[in-house]
Amino acid sequence: MVTAYIDESGGSGRELQNVYILAATIPLTDQLSECRSLLLELKPAHARKLHWYEAGESDRTRIVETIARIEAMHVIVESVEPPETKDERHRRLCMRLLLARLDHMGVDAVVFESRGLGSNHRDRTMVKTMRVDGTISADMEVTHRDGPFEPLLWIPDAVCGAVVDRRLGRSHYLALLHGTIDWITRGP
Repeated sequence: MVTAYIDESGGSGRELQNVYILAATIPLTDQLSECRSLLLELKPAHARKLHWYEAGESDRTRIVETIARIEAMHVIVESVEPPETKDERHRRLCMRLLLARLDHMGVDAVVFESRGLGSNHRDRTMVKTMRVDGTISADMEVTHRDGPFEPLLWIPDAVCGAVVDRRLGRSHYLALLHGTIDWITRGP
């Protein structure tokens, strides 16, 4: 079974106000326990999970260098919409593009980081709509997991963070993942 792990980043700050990023990581190895162990080694002892936003510059470099050593493909959807667009609309637009691409790539299952019962329900409703309209196949398994309990979700979190940093003029993090990214852009 081919599984993708998905996380998002909504824009904050003036430079990112209209930006929403959804990233999927598809491990290309059967050694998932080893991948999880590598990621757990990076997590600060006091933290519930490894989180890009909370990491300093040297930690971010170590995170991306570790991710680059893990055999994986990353699919990024970056959406730029008008300022009045709500994050949930951004998310639905990105989900449609991302899940269609993952389905086309042969991904059997996707794991989203849980955002709470209401948000997870909205995601499941969107997935049902996409199955009905044929955007994705009916047998793609879609689940949600809490970030602290699935270290593989920390990878797309970091990929989203590297995309945000690129928008802020710090492209060196994303450059370390060169050749492993399939990029979809929505909007200007």
